[in-house]
This record gives sequence, C-alpha cells and structure tokens, in this order.
Amino acid sequence: MEMFSELKNSIRSLDINFDEINLKFDSMFKTIAEQQIQIDELTAQLAEHTVKLNDREQHSRSFSVRIFNLKLDKDIASDSMKTATHVYETVLKPILNHALNTKLIPEVPEMLSLIEHCHVVPDRQSKNTTPVIVRFQCRLMRNVILKTKKSVLPKIDALKGISIAEDLTVINYQKLQGLLKKNIKDWSLGGKIMYLDRDGTKKIAK
Repeated sequence: MEMFSELKNSIRSLDINFDEINLKFDSMFKTIAEQQIQIDELTAQLAEHTVKLNDREQHSRSFSVRIFNLKLDKDIASDSMKTATHVYETVLKPILNHALNTKLIPEVPEMLSLIEHCHVVPDRQSKNTTPVIVRFQCRLMRNVILKTKKSVLPKIDALKGISIAEDLTVINYQKLQGLLKKNIKDWSLGGKIMYLDRDGTKKIAK
C-alpha cells in the first residue's frame, strides 16, 4: 500500500509539472503570436517606406536619361565635359534638329544650356561601350529627347544600335527586367513600369 501511495503521489506530481509546462507553453505561444504580429506590422511599414523612397529616388531622376551602346574613348569617358560634348554632338543634336524641323521646339539649345551633367557608368561586361547618364537642365527638353528618339536613331547609321531610356532606379529596373523574362510586353513611362496583361490592358507594375 505504501508503494502504491508513493506512486500515486508521483503521478500527481507529474500532473502538476505537466500543468506548469502547459502554462509555460501557452505563455510562450502567446508571446510568439504577439511578436509575429509586431513583425508583420514592421514588415508592412518597411515595404511602405521602401515604396516611398523608391518613388522619391525615381522622381529625382526625372531630369535624366541613360544612353546605351555608345562607344567612347577612354580620354572622353574620363572627362565629364568631353563626355557631355560628345553626347551632345553625336546623339542629342540630331534628335533636337529633328524636333526643330517638326516644330516641336523653337530652337536647338547650346550644350551647356541643355546638359546639367553627364557621366559614364562603369560596365564590366563591355570594354567598348558604357552606359552614359545625361542629366538635363530642363525636364521638358528631356521629354522631347525621349519622344523624338525613335524618329531619328534608326535612320542614322552612326546611331544604329544606340538606345535612350529613362534613368530608372534599381527597383524599377528589376521590375522591368522581371516582366521581360516572362515575355510580357512592358516599358517605362514617367518612371512607372507599364505592361500589357493577357487582355491587352495597360497596367502599372506594383
């Protein structure tokens, strides 16, 4: 009987211990659930801030374009003034002359009146060409370049293969490339990434 009583007391003690363990687990799971809610809230806030920062950065690039596949000598590429002059005479001036002829602009501005800054972007994948970022003094003139480029670049042998695009942030460029990899027709417009869905409806990539 004594052995049975001791066993019974041991079982009772185990029940008490299990109850304590269950209470601890309940408390732990509650803490984890509360922390998960906090994590979800912080993640949502971070995503919101990321979108806002990306929009602000893209807005700051609204005066700029990127020129691709333009061959530059090292001497020119290493000097911002020489780069700006070369880009103006070789690429921009023919486009502006066309804009003048079509009465899109009243006159062709001089280089220093048109370009605020110009510099190359290092590209390890290419030794002969490098992307060039051109920042304009006037956003309207930048838009003229983007609007008129397709009417000029393909018709001039020296400019064939050269492309001009909006200066996109890393996030927006990744959106653009992600859609292209899925064979979805997309383009940038005012810093926004646009695409056509299966129904041919224009949409903004989120």
